Amino acid sequence: PPPPPPPVPPSSSYPSNNNDGDDKLNHLIHLKRLLVTALMQRAERTLDQLAATTLFDITQHMTEQQMLMRDEQALIHMLNNLKEEENHHDRVALVMSDQSLELTAWLKANEPKLLRFNRFCSDISSSSSSSSSSS
Repeated sequence: PPPPPPPVPPSSSYPSNNNDGDDKLNHLIHLKRLLVTALMQRAERTLDQLAATTLFDITQHMTEQQMLMRDEQALIHMLNNLKEEENHHDRVALVMSDQSLELTAWLKANEPKLLRFNRFCSDISSSSSSSSSSS
């Protein structure tokens, strides 16, 4: 609450012809000063509250930004791991493809031998089955 207005000086300090007018004018000037002081104090408090709220919001925003950056770093790390794993799978697939080509080439090159071996095996199995049936 604003302090009470100062006592009005005695009327003897003013000229006698306009005493009431000067007293009222001084009182109004004093009230205006009190009002301006109160408004300035209120504005300062409002600015302090606004500054504190803004500082809190900025701090909270920065904390959220840091969390998002940590999440982003974790995602980048996971993505890099997936890329490494994919590269590894690609290398394994390439090796298997090369081995498959080598095996196919070997089979083609050795087809006559394999066919002879297959006939030999079937001859043995047929002769063993006929010998077991005769005994």
